[in-house]
Amino acid sequence: MLALDRTEFGSDFPDSGTPATEYLWDYLEHLGARTFVREHHYVDRHYLDDFTSYYARSFRVPDHACRRLHYFDLTQRQLSALLDRAHLASAEERRKVEAKLSLAYLGFVVRRDLKRARLGRTVLRTYPLDGKRRYSAVRPYVVHLGALQLQVIGLAYQQQDGGAAVCASTALWSALQKVAHMAGHRTPTPSAITAASKSPYAASYGLDDSQMAHAIATLGYGADLIGAQGDPATFRALLAACLRSHLPVILAVEDLNGSHAITVTGYSEPDDVVDVPPYEGEETSLRMRAGAVRVIYAHDDNLGSHAHYELVDAPPQDLMESWVDQNRSPDGLWLLRGRSDKTQPAWWTESWMRVASAIVPKPSKVRMPVTDLLKLAWALRHTAAIIFDGLEIDYEVAFTTGVEYRRQMFEMRLEKARLRAFHESAVFPRHLAVMTVRCGENHLCDFLLDATAVDLGPDDESLIAIVAPGVPARSLAWKNVESVAEFTQIPIIGAPPAPPKRRRSS
Repeated sequence: MLALDRTEFGSDFPDSGTPATEYLWDYLEHLGARTFVREHHYVDRHYLDDFTSYYARSFRVPDHACRRLHYFDLTQRQLSALLDRAHLASAEERRKVEAKLSLAYLGFVVRRDLKRARLGRTVLRTYPLDGKRRYSAVRPYVVHLGALQLQVIGLAYQQQDGGAAVCASTALWSALQKVAHMAGHRTPTPSAITAASKSPYAASYGLDDSQMAHAIATLGYGADLIGAQGDPATFRALLAACLRSHLPVILAVEDLNGSHAITVTGYSEPDDVVDVPPYEGEETSLRMRAGAVRVIYAHDDNLGSHAHYELVDAPPQDLMESWVDQNRSPDGLWLLRGRSDKTQPAWWTESWMRVASAIVPKPSKVRMPVTDLLKLAWALRHTAAIIFDGLEIDYEVAFTTGVEYRRQMFEMRLEKARLRAFHESAVFPRHLAVMTVRCGENHLCDFLLDATAVDLGPDDESLIAIVAPGVPARSLAWKNVESVAEFTQIPIIGAPPAPPKRRRSS
């Protein structure tokens, strides 16, 4: 157990000064890391698989074992007292100490014996939520520190090593950390992902969209491809829909030097509501807050975890001219690595990249394509407009599980007396598609549909249920909901009746 300072940090990462190590130091500082515990001999399954499939056959073989570094926001005295207490306590008391340690636990870094890619499997807590930050593609990790069991919520990140895996395989590896957890599977290693792609080339060549999708399918998951050549608001809305569904998104990006892949783990909730242009055959736009998403957070294996990026409609003029000079189109959505509202530190390399496409790995039973989420919203917007006639409404779309949605209902403002009857009558599939209707900050209702099947012609008859926490029973809007339910024969539930208005005495 040691105090965290630059000297100790440098003993683990002698390449301090590079963007990846400086980003890690900066990130730990922002999290408030004060002490750490160093495991000198740790065998990491993901690195060991890479070692046996690649490094063990090298001329100069690195060590197969790693260090693992555990970070806490406690002083040495506080951490030592808790560790002593845990080893002297009863089983019940030890669980309480483990819970306290987990609250102070910031995560871990596996330090590999690779000179140019020391950062192995790294799971760190996200930055605190500030009212707008949404880190949705994260999961709990159970960590054993000696005999103690801790937990941290994050998403695994590591540097690409250039040998066993490069950016595409590494981005897929991070994304499948979440998707495998959702499906109840063990996470595949980077080498397993590269092998599953069936690429005829060495791993250092990287993977294209088709090879990444092949790897995802071979490993037992589904994959959706979202093109970035259409309207930027549509792409932003689909990106946010995936993240609201707790699905990580792999962005394929390019600059004048080549291509790259990053894993998007979250986004910042925008303030504006914008019009998302209609699909072919539709006449009106959809009002969606998600269409204005600008700030996203991403795992970049050249930088670090949950890094700040910004989606921009156009790059600086001189960059656009450089692309035109090389006979390349600058049209489409662009990605700025960094913040546009502040000066970055000296070690930070600002870069602009053009978004080429997005790949979304997902559980195989979510058969509905992500793009169909917006089509559902267009198909049902007339029903929503009738129910909430006169209100300026906007929409959100996402996937969720039937079990998760039922549990969320307990936190909604619904008629408690009817809640049990609703749960008994409503039959949900394993995965749901949800179209949420809002008016400002008010959550009016959710339209629930089956996400385990592809609906070629979604309409009112595709509905499974309507949950309306913003619609009081016996209100005019509730009568409209009842009319829809009567026509479609689906269960519904709303908010408690509004209290009667008091009459003024004369």
